[in-house]
Amino acid sequence: RAVSDSFAYKISAGYFNSDAFSRPTGQIPLIDDPREAGKKVGGAYYPLDSATGAFGTRFENSGTRQPKIDFRLDQEFKNGGRMTYGAGVAGTEGIVHTGIGPFDIQSGSYMYYGKLNYSKGALKVNLFANLLDVKAPNLLLPDPNTGQGVQLDFKTQTFDFEFGHSRVFAGKHVVSYGGNARRNNFDITLTPQSKDRTELGLYLQDEFFLEKFRFTVGGRVDKFGNIEDPVFSPRITAMYKPAPSQSIRVSYNKAFRSPSTVNNYLYQAIVTPQDISSLGPLLPPPLAPLVAQPFPLVVYATGNENLKEESLTAYEIGYTGTFNGKTTVGAAFYINDTDDNINFTALPNNFDPYTPTNAPPGWNQRFAPGGPTLGPTILAVMASRGIYLPRTAFTYKNLGPTRNKGVELSVEHSFTNEVSGFANYSYQGKPKVLDARSDQEPYPPNELAFPPENRFNLGLSYNGKRFLGNVTLNHSDQAFWSDVLTR
Repeated sequence: RAVSDSFAYKISAGYFNSDAFSRPTGQIPLIDDPREAGKKVGGAYYPLDSATGAFGTRFENSGTRQPKIDFRLDQEFKNGGRMTYGAGVAGTEGIVHTGIGPFDIQSGSYMYYGKLNYSKGALKVNLFANLLDVKAPNLLLPDPNTGQGVQLDFKTQTFDFEFGHSRVFAGKHVVSYGGNARRNNFDITLTPQSKDRTELGLYLQDEFFLEKFRFTVGGRVDKFGNIEDPVFSPRITAMYKPAPSQSIRVSYNKAFRSPSTVNNYLYQAIVTPQDISSLGPLLPPPLAPLVAQPFPLVVYATGNENLKEESLTAYEIGYTGTFNGKTTVGAAFYINDTDDNINFTALPNNFDPYTPTNAPPGWNQRFAPGGPTLGPTILAVMASRGIYLPRTAFTYKNLGPTRNKGVELSVEHSFTNEVSGFANYSYQGKPKVLDARSDQEPYPPNELAFPPENRFNLGLSYNGKRFLGNVTLNHSDQAFWSDVLTR
């Protein structure tokens, strides 16, 4: 509602509710691994609810409920500027999936936010704050200290200031520039040593015209508190227009993703049942029955403070043309190279194993109830045979480069003023592992995921004076992703 020539406001509220998705149970199909001939993948069973100790109970999905309310006030100034004030609160509950299993966000978890936006012509200045307070227990992994699900409580505060402007020079150059400053404060139970972070960024871009050519040259420099050096992200595009309705473009750009505070500072002990039945021959006969049941091994998932930023380098060549004002066709070929991929990785069992002088919690109690301690002796014999129980089992690593490439084709046509249609097709080849640098760990082939190679979409729409409607057909090939539940 407008309350005057200068002020208008809007109040909105919403509520979203969804039932739980069904969750598969039983055994995962065992299939040939398309990444390596002669190997199999899958075959394990879907996990049960170990957080409550009820190993025979199915883990159930839950639905989500998301209320929200928002207030907005717009103010227009006599000089042509506009200020927008906004504030609101949004809640959520439901399951969120992470590298260490699903967490169930509890009722009462909210995000509060406020923002100020000023604009005048090409000048834009924005300021916002997000305050997040969430509580969520893990549904699969028990905490070794409490026996209950690992508890994820996190409070984060984000404050961001951003500005941007553009100007025209010499009638041919459109120069855009700006930057942002962001402050993040963290209080997360899974990252007890996490540090607050300041992020700074600046960008500059020049778009200029030379008859039938148009060029865009720009770059951005970012400095994150958890990365030692500033990072430069270039962008270059060249476009040739042989006719007003046709264009050929070639582009190159490089972007990056900095490690998150969880990537850097995760530190969480979890309990994983460990099959130790193979130790039976190493034990005196009276102790052999003690290894018949899985041992509740305490392992640690940790972050990595030495992570580098993950980068994506993209190349593209494309064509767009419109014919007779009714038909538009497009074609593009692209290559995307990812490097220093930040990946949650299982470590070798001998990377940081339990030792005779540092046995797993509960190990000695099982093997020496009221008698001499055999636990350290068993661990020493195991080590001599190359068998280790991991203490630190998972961490984040920068992995070597991979490449994705593909083709996109499209056509749109207006049959009449009311009826139009479209068709598009895309092909994406299987990702390829590239050679790693001498200081890198090669990307493991068993971590690759294969997207659908062929996808196409068809559509027809009608937009008349009183009625409108559309019909579409979508097709996607099979995809493959690395299943963590392999037998």
